[in-house]
Amino acid sequence: MPSCGDNYPIVRIACFFVMGICAASACTYVIPSTWLWSVWGILLTSYISMVLALPAQQFYRWRSYVGLIGLSAIFWAGFVCRMQCDSKVEDSLSDHVPHMEAYVAVALETLPKESTKKNCKVAVQQVYTHNSWHNIPQTKVQLRIKNDFTNTIQYGDMYLILGYPHPPAETLNPHTFNYKAFLQREGIYYQQHVSGAALQKISHQPPNTLQHFLYRLRTGCHQALTQHISDLQVKAIVLALVLGIKNELDTTLRDAYAGTGTMHILAVSGLHIGILYAILYFLLYWRRRPIAKPWLRDVFACGIIWLYAAITGLSPSVLRAAAMFSLVSVARLIGKQSHVYNVLATSAIFLLLYQPLLLASVSFQLSYIAVAGIVYLQPKIYDRLQVKNFILRRLWMWTSVSLAAQIAVAPISTYYFNQFPVYFMVANWVVVPAAFLIFSLGVVLLVTSPWSIISLPLSRLLEHIIIGMNKWVMLIHQLPFSTIHMYIAVWQVMICYGILVSALLFLHTRTFKSFILLSILTLTLAIGSIHIAVQRNRQRSIIFYSVSPHTAIAFIDGMYGLLLADKALCEDPKTMNYQLHPSLLARGIDDYQAYSFDEVMGKQHMPWQAYEGMKVGIWQGKKIILIDQALPSYPAGGKKMVVDFLVLEKNCVKSLSQLVDRFEIQTLVIGASNSKQRAQQLANEAKHHQMHYHNLRTQGALEITW
Repeated sequence: MPSCGDNYPIVRIACFFVMGICAASACTYVIPSTWLWSVWGILLTSYISMVLALPAQQFYRWRSYVGLIGLSAIFWAGFVCRMQCDSKVEDSLSDHVPHMEAYVAVALETLPKESTKKNCKVAVQQVYTHNSWHNIPQTKVQLRIKNDFTNTIQYGDMYLILGYPHPPAETLNPHTFNYKAFLQREGIYYQQHVSGAALQKISHQPPNTLQHFLYRLRTGCHQALTQHISDLQVKAIVLALVLGIKNELDTTLRDAYAGTGTMHILAVSGLHIGILYAILYFLLYWRRRPIAKPWLRDVFACGIIWLYAAITGLSPSVLRAAAMFSLVSVARLIGKQSHVYNVLATSAIFLLLYQPLLLASVSFQLSYIAVAGIVYLQPKIYDRLQVKNFILRRLWMWTSVSLAAQIAVAPISTYYFNQFPVYFMVANWVVVPAAFLIFSLGVVLLVTSPWSIISLPLSRLLEHIIIGMNKWVMLIHQLPFSTIHMYIAVWQVMICYGILVSALLFLHTRTFKSFILLSILTLTLAIGSIHIAVQRNRQRSIIFYSVSPHTAIAFIDGMYGLLLADKALCEDPKTMNYQLHPSLLARGIDDYQAYSFDEVMGKQHMPWQAYEGMKVGIWQGKKIILIDQALPSYPAGGKKMVVDFLVLEKNCVKSLSQLVDRFEIQTLVIGASNSKQRAQQLANEAKHHQMHYHNLRTQGALEITW
């Protein structure tokens, strides 16, 4: 098993550099830049001085301390890089946003008119406030454009945009994807929902000539690939697989590939770079007599790979693969033997020096963990079975690669995506070779696109292959238990990797210490999982969700879950899966009952009944009243009605004075379907009446557990 000793010095350096970045990410203190650089300078100077000044014999005696100082300098370098990344963020819009009426921004990406997801990054250049224009440093804004905008946005297009951007909303429901943090890692701190009428193109001024050329080249490749393809799903697959354009994929197809463990072929990654390198290698080395000198071939191959990486958007996985191929080529040119672990670590260091925030990227983490798993595990798995038949041997090779990668990424991918594909090996038997063929044909199609006599038959062949691959993926996805949905915590991920490493260590060393370590970690995971299962069986809770402009309430009793929502939300499965499903899954509830309020009203086995125009429910002794429509009057009588939770939705109540004389309210829940103004008004009135309240619009979901 590889170690971080003398054979892999770069791995050791990378580990300490990454630990420095992680420490800086967890640090909540603001440390002046002068202090950061001063400490790093002292550590680096001390290390260099000791290396140069100490004689050989004394250096051997003090080598542990010298190494500790050197690793401390590397750790602090990672810390400084991460801290400096935060200090570069310049919020130049904060003073202007409250008064902005319009602004001028330049598009930072190309958005085709047929794109189903109309999100576009722009850089603000001027803002209009107080009847005058002001120049400001460029600040990125994420535009979310409505479907009424049907034009193509080109990189460098200048737009006059009415309105003003706002910071992304906080995550209001438990365990949902933190979109705000995701945008911040991309350097985006503002977003705006705009209609087509609010966008007016005024000029075309690309901020970067090279980037403009790459986007034009990408647009040309897009047209060349799809000019003879009419099927929308086929078009989406070929664009995703060859160019990394995934905004054409529909939800059903995306879920099928994700649920079968084959989504990796649709995200341009090391697989695609490897196929491209194999094609280039074949073209440059197919003759006995070399076409060109070795260094010229390597330079040409690296240039093509980096050009392709730039065209596809420079995703973390592509950057990792391109960097690794480049480092291997450089090592070969200078006559040095490169070890794959050192190459992998070196590429990670270069990328993190360029952008430390990449460490938090899911793509970055999955890419490096998968490659490390393949490099170490695949040969050992493959050697366990000797196959003489050529076809079966190739099939076993693909299986071993898929198995090694899945073993390596299973804990972290389950943590991020809350699912595990059961039939991933069977799915990859067809998908991986099909992806190799599709990518190769796609490259040939790009080259031969001007000649219809060649490109048309190639497009038809691509269509048939992709349709067959899609049918295979859908077939696997529809099998019983094809996907296991589960939720695991960070501590479980860490213990799972500890078990994996200790198991590999035991198989490598066969020592009693490694066996004890493996046993302790396995026992810890088992006890922790049993404790969680016992807690889940005893759980009793009600969750009031914040899903503007909808109403949703979940009732949990042990492993039973009941979700009630308004009809519009029930007919929107995407929002249900994104906003509500993760919180239930985190409580061990994957299979739950979901109904609209109208469906359950009056049914005896449901906790909701109609009472004088209100919706009244009782769950585990808790009384809930939901008012989501204007009522002419409220229950009369001398005695107040005791209510544990009174939920107000859809601006139906103008003032709490209508309610305080009729209800004894334990907790007032101000729903997310109320307007901001009405929700704030109700909150102020609740304070005046000294009433306990919860505003779902501003405070997020409310969970009551007992």
